[in-house]
Order: sequence, then structure tokens, then C-alpha cells
Amino acid sequence: MFRFLKKKSYSLSAPIDGTILSLDEVEDPIFSQRMMGDGIAIAASGNLVCAPADGLVTVTIEARHAFGMCLDNGMELIVHAGINTDADRKDAFEILIQENEPVKTGTPIIRIHREQGDDSVLITPLIITNPECFQLIDCHIGENVTAGISSAIDYIPQ
Repeated sequence: MFRFLKKKSYSLSAPIDGTILSLDEVEDPIFSQRMMGDGIAIAASGNLVCAPADGLVTVTIEARHAFGMCLDNGMELIVHAGINTDADRKDAFEILIQENEPVKTGTPIIRIHREQGDDSVLITPLIITNPECFQLIDCHIGENVTAGISSAIDYIPQ
């Protein structure tokens, strides 16, 4: 009856192939205690970290393992490839875009160069840094996801 009052829902795509985890399962308190914001983590099996939505890449981290984005709806987010990532291993990560570059969902942003035979799982948090502005509806915990295709987080603006 009052559909015009219903808020539009949005989705963030998985930024990397893998399995979605609750932030509670991440062994770094910065993420598990949600000090940076709310979201999910992915036990990553892939080597490309992609944009989880259309938006602007606002910052890339000097160690090349993380980036920040701002979306048109005001959401600000961070994707962080790996927990306790060694800043001295810059050669393990390659930034594929420039800061302040607009991107589409699924655009590759970071390439991970794993050592031959390295099939280790890289825990990759996807964090909404202004969670007070959004209500998370479904975080797809436990689902296997494909970067840029599978939904990782469904949400509505507050």
C-alpha cells in the first residue's frame, strides 16, 4: 500500500573470490571489534581485488594492499587485502588504478602476486566506515562468492 515509503536497497559485490566471514571471525581486533566500521571479511582465494560498487577510489594505501572508495549514495568504504599484511612486501601487491579514478562494480583495483605454490587464504575485510548512515540487511555469511558478481552485503540508507 505505501510502497513509496519503502527505501531502495543496494548491494555491495564481493571484492575478491572466496567465502564470506563475519568480522567476528577476523583475528585482528581493529576489524573484529569494528573500530574502523562494520562489514564483512572474505577468506580470499582469488588474486584480483575489485571495486565492490560503482564509485570513486579516493585513496590507495602506500603498501598497496588497501583502498578507500566513496559511492554516490554517500557510503564510504575500505577494502583491505590481508590481515597483518607486511608493509615491506609491497611487491606482493600491485595497484591497477589511480586515486580519484571513477570505477564500476568489478573493476580490478589490486593484483595480488602470490609466490608460486602459495595457496594460502588471505582474509580481506570490506568495511563501511560510516555505518551509522546505513542499515545492513544481509551479509551473506558463509557463502562462496565471485568478485564483482556475487552480492556480499545488502543494505539500505538510514
